[in-house]
Formats: sequence, structure tokens, C-alpha cells
Amino acid sequence: MATPSDVSGFYAYMHEFSESVDIWRGQFNRRTGHLESWQVVCYTFSLIFLVAWIRKITSSEISFFERFNRKSHAMIRNLPWVRPRFDEILANTKNLFEEETHKDDFLREFYKFLPERGLEREDIVREAKQYALLGNPIISFQNSTDDRGAEAIQEVTKIFQNANSPKGIRKMESEVVKMVSTMMHAGHGSSGVVTSGNPESVLLVYYAARRKALAESIESPEILLPISAHPVFQHLADMMRFRVVKVPVYRDDRVDYRRLRRRITSSTALIVASAPNSTTGTMDDINKISELAARYKIPFHVDASTSGFLLPFLEMADFHQPHIDFRLSGVTSIAVDLHGYGQSTENGSVLIFKDQSWLKHHTYISTKNRTGVYVSPTLNPNRNASVISAAWATLLSIGRDGYVDITSQIVTTTRRMAELMRENKEIEILGAPELCLIAFRSTAVDTYALGEKLIDEGWELEVGENCLRLPIILEICDDDRISRFIADLKDSVEALVIDKGYAQECKTAALHRMIDTSADQWLVNEILRVRLIAEHSMPPPEQKTRPRTVSVDGRKMSMLGSKPILTQSP
Repeated sequence: MATPSDVSGFYAYMHEFSESVDIWRGQFNRRTGHLESWQVVCYTFSLIFLVAWIRKITSSEISFFERFNRKSHAMIRNLPWVRPRFDEILANTKNLFEEETHKDDFLREFYKFLPERGLEREDIVREAKQYALLGNPIISFQNSTDDRGAEAIQEVTKIFQNANSPKGIRKMESEVVKMVSTMMHAGHGSSGVVTSGNPESVLLVYYAARRKALAESIESPEILLPISAHPVFQHLADMMRFRVVKVPVYRDDRVDYRRLRRRITSSTALIVASAPNSTTGTMDDINKISELAARYKIPFHVDASTSGFLLPFLEMADFHQPHIDFRLSGVTSIAVDLHGYGQSTENGSVLIFKDQSWLKHHTYISTKNRTGVYVSPTLNPNRNASVISAAWATLLSIGRDGYVDITSQIVTTTRRMAELMRENKEIEILGAPELCLIAFRSTAVDTYALGEKLIDEGWELEVGENCLRLPIILEICDDDRISRFIADLKDSVEALVIDKGYAQECKTAALHRMIDTSADQWLVNEILRVRLIAEHSMPPPEQKTRPRTVSVDGRKMSMLGSKPILTQSP
């Protein structure tokens, strides 16, 4: 209870404070007494606008220095004697990309409009076979089903392409979702949908997290996203105007758990982790992050799109790995791709939520429209019959034992190849390749040039930031292919050590070096846009043997003869 002395002390303090305010007010009035009323109003509004502008700059995801950098580069680019030089660079780059895109297409004949009469089946199949030979593909995902299983999948897919059976597709989808939910130990109250792919799954997770956050009065929701996450997470966050808080990773490329914890605020609406990440194939510490998410009651999404059909079978294949499924209390959603290691012939994904309460967050319902009641748990209210039927038939055809065998082959090959590559002193393995992806770089030669050489040898590598990534697929899982890759890797490094000029000439190395070193991001973005345009270009043939490449009725001239001309370089 306050004593009389405390009360008198408080009043004395308030009296001193009031006198200080009066002194400050008098000094301010004496110094601004010469100003007229309109000047006071103008200065006041100017101060308000200045404060608002500063708040806008400081609250933006783009820093002030980055904005200044962009503006200054834009002013330099638009100078009359500078702009023509940039236009020339982009034009030359476009020609190089077009040549690279069509280097295996000798005839360069294109369908530019619908033919007047439909082509015969034999002609269409012949054309498709020629298209399949472009680029001389060597490695591709190999379906593990036997001939009978493959025939069953094709037959089921064909049935539902020709039959309009929404109820049958709904039943198939519910069974696919339930089978995948059981694999992930989701429990009885789980829910899920089949989507067109991981991007749609991520979009639905974001949509659900945003609506849940708004229901909890979080006006500016944030996503905690590791820098090793797939770029699609940042892409869709930009589309949905989500504020992304980047989380660093440890040296082994696992997300930094301590920094993740420090970045949690009252505005955090979602935590994302990868199993494994798309950068080096390293598994994030899902167990620890799950405990953190459960403690703070934050939704936690696990991106298992690549490895979703490997993780549930690791224990059955005699590999020790901590549980990464819904047995972890903090995990609220998991995305699993049906193609790839799921072996489905159609691209698709399954998004599983831990409980059905999430259904109301990711489902859009509209009753106030002129077309009637609209309810859709995905972007497309009409279920994709090809994706669902192919996934349903594939899961039933391969079965648990088949996926255990696939998991054993993939994981064994990944770890074996990583050990063999570590024996090469000129190769550095990045991260912890434990599942299905190996990331590496060269310590002796240019990594991008090494990647171009290996790609020319027929290996499907992913080129990252000063690293190369090799996805381990079933076709690599034999001794001959493993030995061949190790030999090609060694030979390519030795060839680049001898031919030092190759790294300066190869286009892949030049492009990525420019991306790594360019101070002007605009030029990088423009070149990458030009590359996209070149992929849909239709240049004339290198050696024009006919006055025209398409007949008057829209058919290719090479298809009018008795035998097609093979599409290959001379």
C-alpha cells in the first residue's frame, strides 16, 4: 500500500515534469514564432510524409541499399550510349540460346498451325519417336513394375481417360490419400487431397496457413523458411504476398535450429523444413523442429515431395533413420510426390494434413455467385482423372514390398556412390547425401565446366550455385552405371586440367559465372528471360533443302515422303 510520502514524491515529480514541458514549449514558440500559419501546416505535412516514407522503406523486404542499387543501375542502363550495348548483348545471347536449344534438330520443322486434316496414327507415333530422340537422352526414371503391372497401369489410365465417372475418381482419390496417410502414420482423423504437383501442394499449405493466421488475428503472417528450401516456396510466397523470414543453415546444410527458434514471433504462421532439401540432399532435423512447433503451437510443413516414397520404407529396408512422419507431434502437413520414386506415370502429388480441421482452411467455398454452390479443396474443382487413376494403379501394382526394394536400391546406391566420389581428392561432397541426391563440386577445375562435360556424356545433372547435383534413380542402380559415372567424372576432371581453355568457352560456365558475379541483377534476369523465349523459338533450318518446311495443309514436308528423315545433326 502506498504511503503518504510516496504520494507526495509522485506529485513533486509530476510538477517538475510539467515545468520542463512548459520551458520546452516556450523555447519552441520563441524559435518558431516568425513562421506563418501556412508554413507550420506545410512543415507538419512534410514531416508526416517523411515518417510514412521511412516506415515504408524500413518495413519493406527490399532494403534501402538494394533499392538504391537498382535505381542507380537502371539510370546507367538507360543512358543513350549505354542502352544499345545492352540490347546487343541480349540479342547475341538470344541467338546463342536458340542455337543451343535446337542444335539436335537438323530439320527444324515446326507445326505452326493446325493441319487441315488429322494425321494418321502411324505418322503421329513416328513424329513422337523422333521428338524423343532429341538431345540423345540416356538416363531417365525407370518404372520398377513388371510388364503385367505396366500393362495394368496403362489400361486403368486409358479406362478413366475415356470414362466420365466422377464417383469412381473420387473413390480412387480417397484410397490413394488413405494409403499415403497410412504410410506416413497420419492416424484416423487425417485428411488430404491429390494435387497436380508439389507447387499446388505448397500453395494450398500457404492458403491454409494464411486463413488460420487471420482467424487468430495475425494481420501480417510470416513464414520461417530455410535458405536450403526449394525455390518454389519463395516463388509462391511472393505470389501470395507472404513475408518470408529466411533461416540460415549449418555447415552440413541442415537448418540452424537455434536461429530458427530466435526468429519465432507472434506473427509466425508457418514453419517449413525439408526431408531432404533440394540443395544438397541433406535431411533437416525434423524431430527438433517438430518439438519447437508443438511448443509454440505453430503449423509445421514437411517438404517430402522428393523422398515421400522412400522415408516410410527405410526401416523395412534395414536403414536407421529417425521417424519423419506424423508420429512427430508438431508436424501438421506433409507433401509427397506420386511420380519419381512413387513411380506413377503421371505427375502428381499428395498433400496430407494431420487432422480434418485443416480442411476448412484449405477449402474454398462460395455460395454467393451466379453459377451456384462452388466448393473446391484444390485449385481445380474437377479432379484429374489421369493423375489419380495412374497413381491408384501404380500403388496397387508395386505394393509395399516393391517400394521397400526401390528404397533399398536407391539409398544403397546413393551412399555407395558418395563414398566412391570421396575417394577422388579433386571432388568435394557437399552436405550429407544419405537418401537420394548427391551434391558435389570440384576443387581442381571449374565446377560449371565439369557439369557441362558430364551432361554432354549423357548424365542428367542439376547445376546449382557452384555445385552439381546428381539425382539417384533406378537406372543408375547397377554396378556398370556406377562404375561408368565414376570413370566419366575422373576423365572429365583430367580433361579439364589439361584443356584450361574449355572453361572459358563453355556456355554453362559463362552463364553461371555471370550470375554469381554480376552486380546488376536486371541483366541476369533479362538473360534468363531470353533463354525462356529461345526455348519456344522456331528458327529456320541450318541447311535449307526445301523452299518451305510445312505443306499448304499444315503437314511437315519431311512426313509427306515414304520414310521420315531422322532428326539428328549432320
